[in-house]
Formats: sequence, structure tokens, C-alpha cells
Amino acid sequence: MDEGDAAKFTNIKENLGLMRDTKSLAIERRPIIVADDTLFFRLTKTTQRKYQFQFEPTNMDPLLIGFLEDNYTGIKTPVSLTAPTSVNFIVNGDAKSAAVDRFRIVFKTSGAGPLPVTYSSIKAYQQKEDIMIDWTVENELNTDRYEVEKSTDGIIYKKVNTTNTKGMTSNSINYKFLDQNAVDGNNFYRILSYSKTGVVEYSRVLLVKMGK
Repeated sequence: MDEGDAAKFTNIKENLGLMRDTKSLAIERRPIIVADDTLFFRLTKTTQRKYQFQFEPTNMDPLLIGFLEDNYTGIKTPVSLTAPTSVNFIVNGDAKSAAVDRFRIVFKTSGAGPLPVTYSSIKAYQQKEDIMIDWTVENELNTDRYEVEKSTDGIIYKKVNTTNTKGMTSNSINYKFLDQNAVDGNNFYRILSYSKTGVVEYSRVLLVKMGK
């Protein structure tokens, strides 16, 4: 720790910091992140409930991809370095789920580089009792498929659709998915695009409110 770092001060509720040399930091000055670098998180004072990480990268190397490694579940979740990523997790009655060193991000080289797909339009709107998800992309080079995920609370998402790409490399390409299981109240949607090497990019979140 030096003058370029900022120590993490604790509070009465949840605390999240970066661990280095047994110290918890709110800000860490370090060299530019490269492949095989690791960020170690320190998460304390959690309670038994649902949580969500929101990662919003800025000025990161687009040829890298991060993986959030969960030591409790063993799941490795891709984290985009070019667009926001949301990751949900749960702290339950198992003490290991509240381990302070449960999470870390490991950076790797993205085999295909940044995803070439570009969303020119993405929207969700009501159609009678259903909800239409409509998105248009400009380039699908190396893109394998899209998945639509849905949530009613904005935290826990489930896949409701898989759409294979049309394989075009230029021009505007439009896709649609009709959700025939809309619920009263909030219906959140997001679109995941998968490259042919498995790299995942998330769209922004859409919200449609049904009912009165």
C-alpha cells in the first residue's frame, strides 16, 4: 500500500474492498491489467439474502475478459470489460457462503477479441397480454447465438429464449421474441450475445410494467 491507494473504511453494514498484502483497499493503484492478473475481493458483514454485483468497466483492454470466480459455488462467470455486467449470488445459512475471500476476478485473453456485434436498437413493449422483445444488430461476425433472460425482481434472471444468429457480417439484422408468460407488474429483460468461442456480452436491461 502506498500514497496512490486508499484504505477501505468499515461501516456497520456490508463492506467490499480489494485485498492486497492483507490490507483492504477502496482504491488500488496498480499497473495496467494484463492477462493472468487477479483482483481479490474482501466481502464482510453480509447477511442471509440475495446480492448482486454490478461491474462497469472503463478504459479496459477489450482483448481481455474477466472471470468472476466464486470459491463457494465453483462457478466462473464471464465479466465483460467493454459493457456492464450483473452477477447475482446468495448468502445462505452455510458459513462458507459468507467467507470474506469468496470472490475474485481473474483476467484472461479473449480468443476472439471483442464481440463484433453492435446493437443499433433494443426494445421491449407490450402486445396485448404478451411482451415483445425486439433487437437489431449491425454485425454478427463470430457471433454464435443470443439468449433472452427475464427477471421479475431485477436480480435473479432466467433464460426464456435462445435464438441462433443469421450469420450475416453486415447490414442491419432484426430479431424478435414474444414472451407469452408476462406477469403483472415488473418484467425485466436482457439479451446475452455469445461469440463462437464462448465470450458473453450483456445488453442493457429493459423493463416493461404490465397491469394497471
